[in-house]
Amino acid sequence: MSIEEWYSVTNLASLAMSAFFSGFLSHRLWRMVARDSIFERPREVLFPEGTWRHDLIDCPWCLGWWLNVGYATLLYFAVGLSFPSAAIVAFVGSTITGVLGRGD
Repeated sequence: MSIEEWYSVTNLASLAMSAFFSGFLSHRLWRMVARDSIFERPREVLFPEGTWRHDLIDCPWCLGWWLNVGYATLLYFAVGLSFPSAAIVAFVGSTITGVLGRGD
C-alpha cells in the first residue's frame, strides 16, 4: 500500500469507523463483564476482589486496552489491515472505552 493510498479519504474514513466501532464495542463488553448484574455470579467466582484479575476487569482503561488490542490483531490477521492502522484502532478504541467507562 502506497502512502497516497494510506492517506486517502476513503481509507481514513474506514479507519475512523473501525476505531470508533472498536471503542464502543469494547466499552459494551467491559460494562457487561464488570458492571451488569447478569455476570455478577461468574464475576464473584472468576474475579474475586483483591486480586489482579478483579483490578483488570474493574478498570475500563485496562480491560479496554486488551479488548482493543485483540480486535486490532483480528483485523490485522483476518482483514489484512496494516500494522499502523491496527495500532490506531487499538489506541483510539481503548481511549474511547476508558473515557466512556470513567463515568460508571
